[in-house]
Amino acid sequence: MAVVAYTTKDGSPFVLTSPTEAAFTGDHVYETFTYTQAVNISNTVAVDISATLSRIVSMLTVKSSDGKTANVSNVRMTFFAGGKNFIPTTGLAINNTGFANTVGNSASVGATSTSSTCLFLATDEQDIDVTIETLDADGAVLFSKTVENVPFKRNRKTILIGAMYTNEALSGTFQVETAWLTDQNGSF
Repeated sequence: MAVVAYTTKDGSPFVLTSPTEAAFTGDHVYETFTYTQAVNISNTVAVDISATLSRIVSMLTVKSSDGKTANVSNVRMTFFAGGKNFIPTTGLAINNTGFANTVGNSASVGATSTSSTCLFLATDEQDIDVTIETLDADGAVLFSKTVENVPFKRNRKTILIGAMYTNEALSGTFQVETAWLTDQNGSF
C-alpha cells in the first residue's frame, strides 16, 4: 500500500499513474507526503491501518538581500537535477533531469522578496546547481545567477540569500541556510 497526500493548485495538476509513478504535470511541485506499508487483505478479516505520512519534497526559498525594482514581475528557479515526478513507494524522483519553475513576485518596490518552490530528489540528499533569474512582465531576463552545488535534502528547506535587483548582484554571492522548520504532526 502506498498513501500519497499532496497540495495542488490551478495550472499544476497531480497525476497518480501507479505505485511506481506520480507527477505534478504543470508548472509547480507542491508539498507531498507519502507512507508505504505491506498489507494483507482478505475477505474475512477487517484491516485497520494507521499511517503517519512523511514529507518527501525538498524546498528552495530564494530571499533577496536588496529591494525589488519596479520592472521585476517574476522569479525563475532552474534546477539542473531533481524532478517533478516521483515513485510513490520510495518518494524519490523518477527523472533526475531538472526543470524550471517561474513564480510571481508580489513584493513592493524597494522591499526584499521571498520566492519558494519544491522539487523531488533522486536520492535522500543531493547537491544541485540552480540558476536564479528575475524576469520582467514580458519574460525578459533582468538578472541571472547560477549557484553551484546547492545542498538539498528531503523534508528540508534550503534558503539562498543574495542581491537580485541591484548591479551589485552581478558579482554578488548567495548564502545557503539548510535548516528546516520544526515538523507539524497530525493524525487521521
